[in-house]
Parts: sequence; structure tokens; C-alpha cells
Amino acid sequence: KALPPPRIFKAPSQRGNKYTRALYDFSGVADELLFRRGDEIAAISKVTDEWWVGELAGRRGLFPTSYV
Repeated sequence: KALPPPRIFKAPSQRGNKYTRALYDFSGVADELLFRRGDEIAAISKVTDEWWVGELAGRRGLFPTSYV
């Protein structure tokens, strides 16, 4: 079963960047992005349907779309 795409919203203070909100905590490893539920992650690019590259607090890494 295919996962639904992550919910993307635009933060009013960051024009041009797309953001998504974390639904769950994610403890990433190596090149993955660590985040907590409620964090607003800048969605940089789609890698696969299940993984995107995002940025949070100056850190960039992969994150699973099932967590946002």
C-alpha cells in the first residue's frame, strides 16, 4: 500500500520555502534528520515516495514521509 504524500504547508515568515510538521519523534542516524513531534521541517527535495531531504535548525538530512 502506498503512503500518502506528506502534508506540506507554507510558513508565513519563510516565503518560498515549503514546510511540513512532524507527527511523531524521529531519531535519525547518520545522514537522517532528528526531530520531535510538532517540529516544522523545511522540505528541500523528494528522494523517494518514502524519504525526503529536509532542514531543521540548521541541520539537513533525510526524513521519512510517514512521520510528517
